[in-house]
Amino acid sequence: MLLSLFWITACSEEDPIVEDPIVKDPIVEDPIVEDPIVENPVVEIGFDKAEILFKASAGADTIKVTGAKNVETPVYDGTWFEVETVKTDADTIVIIRTSANLTSNERKTTVSISVGEDTLRTVPITQEGSVFALTDTSDDAIEFDGRQGSDLSINVTNTAEVLYSVIIPNKDKEWLIATIDEETWTLTLTAAPSNTIKRESTVRLISGKRKIDISVAQIVPLTIEGNYIFEYENCYSLDGKLIEDEEWNAKYDNYRRKVVLEAGSEEGTYVIKENLPVPENIISFVFVYDDSEQKLKILPNQEIGEVWAPGSILLGTPGAFRPLKTFLTNTDPLTGSVYGGDADGSYDAPLVIQNGLIQFTFEKIKNVATGHTYDAITVAATASASKVAVFKNIKLYPYTGDIEEKPEVLAPTEIDPGLPGDPGLPGLPPGIGF
Repeated sequence: MLLSLFWITACSEEDPIVEDPIVKDPIVEDPIVEDPIVENPVVEIGFDKAEILFKASAGADTIKVTGAKNVETPVYDGTWFEVETVKTDADTIVIIRTSANLTSNERKTTVSISVGEDTLRTVPITQEGSVFALTDTSDDAIEFDGRQGSDLSINVTNTAEVLYSVIIPNKDKEWLIATIDEETWTLTLTAAPSNTIKRESTVRLISGKRKIDISVAQIVPLTIEGNYIFEYENCYSLDGKLIEDEEWNAKYDNYRRKVVLEAGSEEGTYVIKENLPVPENIISFVFVYDDSEQKLKILPNQEIGEVWAPGSILLGTPGAFRPLKTFLTNTDPLTGSVYGGDADGSYDAPLVIQNGLIQFTFEKIKNVATGHTYDAITVAATASASKVAVFKNIKLYPYTGDIEEKPEVLAPTEIDPGLPGDPGLPGLPPGIGF
């Protein structure tokens, strides 16, 4: 009973209520720590390249310098490189530019990079030597084949990548042209159509002080043999008698014969064997081709047939056949002569190709050694006796089927015998000049 009363009494007393205080976002203040003061700070300076290597062609490269504000480089007076300094907000850029190296040797230099009076770094600069050569060394001698114009390309190695020069002799610029591909450096030579058997030149390529010589030839396959018209002037009849005008001068007329020019038994010789004037006497007519001069020549003292020489009762010499020979001749009416002693001369025709066809026109020529001028060939036993023909203004041109022949005819039955004795020089009265 007492316990119950105590509990009731205790519960009826009112205790005060204590609430927790409300804290809104408490601020915690960290202590302030100040950076220490450094009187001489150490700044790390960086370079992105330790050296620079350039190819032979012109180029540019850079060195980036970090951590320094007042970067300087000296002023260089080099002929093949230059240096420029460019400042940015963060770094300094050193630019090195080189010209093309037109030599085979590498070249070197150094670039000093400094801040104030302190040199920070010396950077080596190297540029390799260039190659200037024919890619295929066998191209130093080339040939154009055929008489039609054509092109030949030559690969050139040019690592300097600078346009090289091409020198063609002035005398050859009419038929030879050079062009360069500036991307591949290939040289193309163009030859015009040819009117000669062979023509040659030397083309020179130049890069700096280096030179490359290329021998160039244009060769037309030579085929002299074939069917020709043999055209000439002659003052003798078909039977080997001198034809004269009213004043006893040799009277020349123009003749044309279709002939076959064949290769002779000796190298470089060509022979006409058929359809010749005075067929009973002239067996063949011989030409010699001189490849070095590109000329067809008639040489003196060639035996090309034979002639009957009557005997002499007074001298007691019997008649006999004597060899017919060729003699260099000048037919001028006043100063002409048959030169029996000129063994080293010749009557020449330069080879010409016209419309793709070979032709020869024999020209008046002077022998420098003797001073004699030749414009014809006399066919005779000697320089002063037994003449049967004089070939003047000779031409050989291809027979195309549309040219009419005009051969000599027999001498008239009634002719003025003139002065006694053997006919004289061509162009002179008979008996004069011997």
